[in-house]
Amino acid sequence: MSQLPEPQTCSHYSLSNGAALFALCAHTVSISYRDKSACVKAMAYFERAVALLNDGENTSSLFRGITGVGFVASVMGHDDYDELLGEIDGVLLEGLYTSGALNVDIVHGLSGIMVYGLQRELQGKTAVIEASTALAISWLRAWLSQDRALVGSNQAKNLGVAHGVPGLVLMICNAAHVRRSTSFDLSMLAACIERIACSELAGNFGPTYPYAEGGVEPGRLAWCYGDLGLLLLFHAYWRLTGQEAERLDELARSIAQRGLSDSSLRDASLCHGFSGLALILRHVEDAACFSKETSVQLTQIRIAATERSAELAAGAEVETYINGRFLRSTSLLEGGCGVALALDHLEGGDSSAWKNLLGIF
Repeated sequence: MSQLPEPQTCSHYSLSNGAALFALCAHTVSISYRDKSACVKAMAYFERAVALLNDGENTSSLFRGITGVGFVASVMGHDDYDELLGEIDGVLLEGLYTSGALNVDIVHGLSGIMVYGLQRELQGKTAVIEASTALAISWLRAWLSQDRALVGSNQAKNLGVAHGVPGLVLMICNAAHVRRSTSFDLSMLAACIERIACSELAGNFGPTYPYAEGGVEPGRLAWCYGDLGLLLLFHAYWRLTGQEAERLDELARSIAQRGLSDSSLRDASLCHGFSGLALILRHVEDAACFSKETSVQLTQIRIAATERSAELAAGAEVETYINGRFLRSTSLLEGGCGVALALDHLEGGDSSAWKNLLGIF
């Protein structure tokens, strides 16, 4: 909290690195520590986010647009935000029913709208999640049939959870699980998982995956583009269907054996660093399909990654390794706010809906 700017000095409203993000952080602190002053600060940040939202050009991005502001409003749960949330629902629904090129990713696209939609369902508002899920299913069917006219080419081969097809499949699995729905086409989901799994590579420690279909170089051990995001996907699919347990266990053991020695782990970030590793392992490590050995290894790596994140975050602004150099940031995915939220949860604090932003349900 001490590193956050004062509400009136925030220059952007976004959940990526603006007033909405700082509102979410302060709200989390208020819950974890029953801190009334943090609650007041959270509301001040959110009021600033709304003021900036009203004055600027807006998009439907979860991390940089109105969808993220709506997510935070829904999490905070104040009745005063009902009118704003209704307006955001309306804007998103209008966009979902408009034909044209479709961005499917979590960060800026359809999967991110599904994150918001599931959060809204907790308030009894189902229109956004119903419309976004229907569109996601339609897009994936086109993807499976390789209908380039409907799908396009930019994201169709992308194997990253943040910006690719796995993120959309993950969110459909989450929607089916959270909504306790039996109406989802499980055969379609199975076909999606099978196509994604066809890109599996043989790594030094076991299975690994490239950045895109047809790739021959392993991706990072990361949520955004790499095996950690696919571990999250396979876990969500197993939790929903009971299938692919062996594939899930093999990838988990591969990740555990790489441990903290993986050269792609260079910072504490959620997106591609130690706190993201620890957070996702915490989510999956107790899966009943894992062998005892795998569960123990995952827990050991999760504890070590948590300790490493805490070391890197101690005493200074968090630095993130981007394009060959370390940069200071307070952002959610790549900076200090995300690390702080993760450490709070990993050390026994709040377990609120902020984790849903990564598709962790």
